Parts: sequence; C-alpha cells; structure tokens
Amino acid sequence: MRKRRLFASILAIVMCVSVCSVTAFAENTDAAAESASIEETIEETDASEEEQILEETDSTEAADEAAQESGTEDAAAVTEESPAEDEAAVEEGSTEEQAAEEEEQAAEADLTEDQQTEEAAEASSESEAAAADEQTTDAVTEAPAADESAEDIIIEEEPQEQEISFTDGGDTWYKDSWGWYIRDDNGYIYKDYWYWSTTYGKLYYLQSDGYLLDTPGWHYISGYWYYIRGGGSVTTGWAKIGGSWFYFDPAEGYMYTGWVKVSGNWYYMNSSGAMLTGWRGIDGDWYYFKSSGAMSIGWTKVGTKWYFMDSDGIMQTGWKKISGQWYFFNSDGAMRVGWLKSGGKWYYLKASGAMATGWVKSGGKWYWMDDPSGEMCTDTLITTYDSYGDVKDMYYVDEDGVMVTYQWIYFVDDDGQAYWLYFEGDGKLDWDSVEYA
Repeated sequence: MRKRRLFASILAIVMCVSVCSVTAFAENTDAAAESASIEETIEETDASEEEQILEETDSTEAADEAAQESGTEDAAAVTEESPAEDEAAVEEGSTEEQAAEEEEQAAEADLTEDQQTEEAAEASSESEAAAADEQTTDAVTEAPAADESAEDIIIEEEPQEQEISFTDGGDTWYKDSWGWYIRDDNGYIYKDYWYWSTTYGKLYYLQSDGYLLDTPGWHYISGYWYYIRGGGSVTTGWAKIGGSWFYFDPAEGYMYTGWVKVSGNWYYMNSSGAMLTGWRGIDGDWYYFKSSGAMSIGWTKVGTKWYFMDSDGIMQTGWKKISGQWYFFNSDGAMRVGWLKSGGKWYYLKASGAMATGWVKSGGKWYWMDDPSGEMCTDTLITTYDSYGDVKDMYYVDEDGVMVTYQWIYFVDDDGQAYWLYFEGDGKLDWDSVEYA
C-alpha cells in the first residue's frame, strides 16, 4: 500500500510539471530539479519499481521537450492574443500547482501515518512477544512450586510405595512415607490384624489404617496390654521391663495377669502384670515363689526354716503325712522339731521333722513314743517283741514318760493281779525278781 501511494505521488508530480511547462516556459529550468527530486524519491522504492518509474520518467521528459518546443509558440501566441488570458492561465497553473503540492503533502502524510502504524504494529508485536516471554519465564519459574504442591497433595491422598522390603510367606511388606504395611498375593492390605512373620518368627500388629504399630512401649488394644519392641515386633513370652518380669502369650502377645503355667511351672502376675516372688497370700492361702518366680511345691527352705507346699503350692500347717511320715507345721508354716504338745499329748519330732515312734532319747533320758500314734507313753509297762512275735523285753516309764532304772515298781495288770518288778540299769525287767504282791 505504501509503495502504491508513493508511486501515485510521483506520477502526480510528473503531470503537474507537464502542465506547468505548457503555461510557463520560464519554469522549464525547474524540470531538472524536479527530475533530481524524482530520482531521490525513486531511490526509496524497491529495485523492481525503480526501473518502471525511470522508464515512465524518460517518456515524461521526452513529452516535456516536445511540449517545450510547441509550448514556446503557444505561449507567444497566447501572449500576443490577450494578456488577461495569460494572467488567467498563470493563475490557473498556480492553482493546479498548489493542488499538486497539497496532494503530495497528503501522500507524504499518508506515508508517514502508514510508517507510524507499521512501527506501532511492530512495537506492539515486540511488546506482546516480550510479555509472552515473561509469561513463559514466570511459568517456568513457578512450575517447581506447582510440582511441589501437587506432590504434597499426592502424599496426603495416597502415600507412594517407595520400596519392597521383603516377601514373607505369601505376603509382601511395603514401606512408604507413613510406615510399613502388608499386602497378600491378591493385593489385600491387612488392617487391625495380628500378623505372625514366618521369616522372623515374630508377631506384629497392623493397625486399623493398615500401618504397622512400631512405637515402642505399652499399648492397650481391645482390652489387653501389649508391649511393642523397637522395630515393631510384639513381645511374646518372658520379658524384663523396668526391672520387673512380665509374661506375654507366646502366640497372641497379650500380657498375663494372675496365674500362668509356663514350662510346667506356675507363676503369679499381679494386676499390673509384674511377676511375684517370695511369700504371697492369694485368696486366703499362702504361696512361696522362688527367685525365678516359679511357685514352690513340696519341701521349701526359706532362711533356716523348712516349709511344705502341697501340689497346689499352698503352704501346709498342722499335722501332715508326707511320704509315710508325719510332720507338724506351725501356724506360720514352719516345720516343727523336738517336743510338741498337741491335743493334750506329747510328741517328739526328730531333726528331720518326722514324728518319732519307739524309744527317744532326749536330755539324757529315754522316752517311749507309741507306735504308730507317736504319743509319749506315761506310767505304763512297755513290752517289746522279737521278730517272731514273742516277748523280748519289758520296760517301765514313769508318769513323766521317763524310763526307770534300778528301781522296783508296783504294777497291776489288766486282770487286777499286782506284781513287784525290778528294772535294771539298762531299764530292762529282771525276770527273776518278779514277785506277786
């Protein structure tokens, strides 16, 4: 468009020159200057248009020369005919020249406006490109923040699996940013589940959200106490925690309280689960628990004293027949030795605690303890027998139960017959000394 307007301007200028040459020959000298102006304008056009314009300019100049030749004659004729007409022609030529100049100025104004429009368009394009570049730069700069936000959202909605730690039987352990969990072969995630690891031989607890409970310490779950070790395994069997021993079910891991039998031995755990040792009164009975915590059964020595616990571990008191022997235990359970008066009768308990029968020497004196009752005999004749059942010897014990020696004794038998009997130094009856009274 700009080129077309430029060409139209040049063509108008050429036509104006031709008209002026006809009316005023004096102005022919300006043709050369106009030609120079045309040439300068032509230089601003493209190479292809320059050739065309030059050709048209040459033809125009040729026409001007011809017009000049004929114009001289015409001008003279006109001058001769009427000076008034000449002046009118001059005025008409000036008007046409002024119109041409105005048209040229309008063309230049249009050209300037087009250039400004193009420059504004180029500036606008450059501004839009710069803005686009800035937006692209901002987008690139802001992209990591958007990625980080998206990553946070992904983590909150569903933790990403980071690694497969190991397979355990038919199941697989996984670990993500929140912890460990297990899937079976079908992809099922265990939840609120006690899991026994065949790989490690340990028990684990998977919470309601499926993640391993791996916080060490005590945990109360479904009415029972459990102890979680470092690594998340559930404690089973014996465990010493805070200076006390506890016992946890070997299969399910819950803490025991009260009575528990382990490897054939009975133990007692208090309400806190701690194992008891020493003397313990439980439900009205006394028990003794060794330093290992095992309940004592049978003979038990505590300090310097002996006690006896039955098969249920209960401490015994009073008379107890143990392995064919009679023993007596005080109210505190301690085994009695030496002389014992029980039920108005005297008994003698050996150093072993067993009740004595037959002859007992105590304090340099001999006493006869009835067999099998163990009661001490007093003021009576004692008869011993040989292996054939025949009478072997006879003795006598006084009212204190002491065997008499070197002494005559007046004795009445069950039939009322009275005798005098002499007992020698060893306490035996001298058969030759027997006399009827």
